[in-house]
Amino acid sequence: MKIKVSLLIVVAVFILSPRAEAMPEATAILADLFCTYQPDGAAFGANLASFISGSKSNKKFTAGLEKEISEIKKRKPYTQKEAFSDIKAMVKSEKLPAYIIQKGKYKYTSGINAVIPSENVRLRSQPNTNAKIITTIKAGYTKGKSYVPPEISDYLGEWTSPKSEKWVLVNYRPSLTSNDDEKKLGWIHGDYAVFVTNDDIMNTIDVYEHPGKYLRSGNVEAISPETLLRSYVGNPFKAEKQYKGKMVMLHGEITGIKTEDGIPTVEFDVYFSDLNQRAIAVCFIPREDPLLAEIETGKNITLQGYVENIDTESWNKAFRITDCKIISAK
Repeated sequence: MKIKVSLLIVVAVFILSPRAEAMPEATAILADLFCTYQPDGAAFGANLASFISGSKSNKKFTAGLEKEISEIKKRKPYTQKEAFSDIKAMVKSEKLPAYIIQKGKYKYTSGINAVIPSENVRLRSQPNTNAKIITTIKAGYTKGKSYVPPEISDYLGEWTSPKSEKWVLVNYRPSLTSNDDEKKLGWIHGDYAVFVTNDDIMNTIDVYEHPGKYLRSGNVEAISPETLLRSYVGNPFKAEKQYKGKMVMLHGEITGIKTEDGIPTVEFDVYFSDLNQRAIAVCFIPREDPLLAEIETGKNITLQGYVENIDTESWNKAFRITDCKIISAK
């Protein structure tokens, strides 16, 4: 797999600034993540999950993504009627030429999150090939062994001229975290516009929130709960480095079946008499798991899950293992 080069590595905390227009902004960091790994095809989820697993310790990166995730989950559908009202306001304020609403046809497609170019494309001041060139928006490209994702723009709708030529109105972002006064309003030819949809963004969010679902089974390490927890008791920081972000398969005796925030959990609670210390691994299991109703405290279980976090502060519940699937309950 090619190395991915992205502004995400150095992104500052993404603060949603007030926008001049009411149209929804792109969730640019999420769109950049999607565009970075989408060329991997069937390996999209696994490769993105691997990147996310290694990046969750970057608090600025995580904060930026979680702000966008919160924003898009609360976002209400934006309609053609609302968009047309905003376009008329932009015409009135002379940000757009009047012929946009007097001639041809303007439309806004709900569910488009961002616009990227299929190849380097000129951003123009008006929707015609003779208009002033504002800048060039770069497409994704390969540089050595690295892939550099395309530049992101906010989607503001589309206009078809009386001669049936299609143009896309965008707010181009010089960087992922550009404020409104840094963005460049303009038009790109429809032949070179590719849309990143809200569905694409929600798929990216799912990988971020549940990376264990996407990591390849070939990366699973089979280990006993006792061995896993002894590594924690010996040195929690070493255990964190060794296991965080990994897939593990555990087989052992269930010491507790509980719920946390409404999610069923299975616990492996082991006391090490030679060290006079105990440690607990908490495994989160989806309610829809077909074997969930078959397990019992005191009986053995085999499950597979993703090591999301290791407790190096409270020294209690050592391992938090999410997206667990019960392999067998015997």
